[in-house]
Amino acid sequence: MKKILILGAGGQVAQWVIRALAGREDIALTLLLRNPGKLPTPVPSNGSVLAGDVLDQPLLRQTMPGHDLVYANLVGDDMEDLKPFRRAADAIEASGLVYTIVRPAWMTDEDEVDYELTTRHAPFKGTVVSRKSVADLIASIIEAPDLHLHANLGVNKPNTDGDKPYFM
Repeated sequence: MKKILILGAGGQVAQWVIRALAGREDIALTLLLRNPGKLPTPVPSNGSVLAGDVLDQPLLRQTMPGHDLVYANLVGDDMEDLKPFRRAADAIEASGLVYTIVRPAWMTDEDEVDYELTTRHAPFKGTVVSRKSVADLIASIIEAPDLHLHANLGVNKPNTDGDKPYFM
């Protein structure tokens, strides 16, 4: 059984990832978030909730062992130490960790899975992507971590090149 720790499990993309992996007998989810009340869906049968702050390093050192993969769904004002994001990505790439960095275009709430990938140094081919699409990519990485090992991926919806206005 693959054990997955999701940091920031209350986030919108994380919610799509949790839905994609819910009930899977081959995956056990640990959902770490500050406020368990932010989980809008019932906790899946293969999940357990851990209330805590991702900036609590002793908690992370205690929680991470025994997990096969950590998905860090982290953004927001409390992540000041990881801004700018480019500097954080550079630190991850230089860390010696086994990682995949996902850099989404502007995210929308469209209920669709439609995306393409670009590599670290290639320009984005589009300007937007749905949160559900980003979650689909993350779920596929969780299912097959070697798929994009040590990759830094841009993800966007095809044919949203900015020539046409996009309204949400």
